[in-house]
Amino acid sequence: MSYIGGITVVYGDNINQKPSNAISEINSNDPDINKGFKGKFVWLVPEWTSNPTKAVGNFEIVISDLEISGMQDLSKGAGGKYRYLRPYRDNHRAIEIGLLRLRTIKMTKPYGGWDAITTDINEGRGGDFLYILLRWE
Repeated sequence: MSYIGGITVVYGDNINQKPSNAISEINSNDPDINKGFKGKFVWLVPEWTSNPTKAVGNFEIVISDLEISGMQDLSKGAGGKYRYLRPYRDNHRAIEIGLLRLRTIKMTKPYGGWDAITTDINEGRGGDFLYILLRWE
């Protein structure tokens, strides 16, 4: 069994640099985290593990005025606050991951059969509502 063990943030200068294994937006919308903002193209790539003790149950979205050493900024080059992902490990083990981009609806509960949802990645900067969704084992 393969589990989500983390996420790598990948930066690009143009759309053609999108990694083939980047996490997809579940409604076929743009998976660029920085869509609608200046700065780098930003994609999320899942890290896989076969070790259930290293599996992630969800991710915390960390929004900070300060740069956090060792973490990858989801809003690189856009200005404003820094945005980071912090893996959250508990008794749940994620086996599937997707992005959800919505223009007008703020979500607080998992959507469409998914088990977990993050808070809005774009909170406080406008633009689309953007979430990471996870399905557990």
